[in-house]
Amino acid sequence: MFKRPFTAIYQTNSGITEAVVIDVPCGKEEAAAYANDILPNVHVVAMIPGMHADNTYTYDAPGSFINMPRPNKPAMDPGGPWPENLPPGF
Repeated sequence: MFKRPFTAIYQTNSGITEAVVIDVPCGKEEAAAYANDILPNVHVVAMIPGMHADNTYTYDAPGSFINMPRPNKPAMDPGGPWPENLPPGF
């Protein structure tokens, strides 16, 4: 089965939203079914072709979970494809 990388945006039951790169088969329904199999107990919100998770901002849904402690995640260099010498307001 041919697979290609997609960036999956998903939300946990507590409302935390995250992005991760997964390899899924082609086809909307096949990709969704496969993503649900490898990402159990989360709600897949979107799948974008390509590998973008490292340069993606995600925002949590409003709700009572906001006062819950956040999971410990290592600080990452935001980096990205943008050059440093862009003019102001670009």
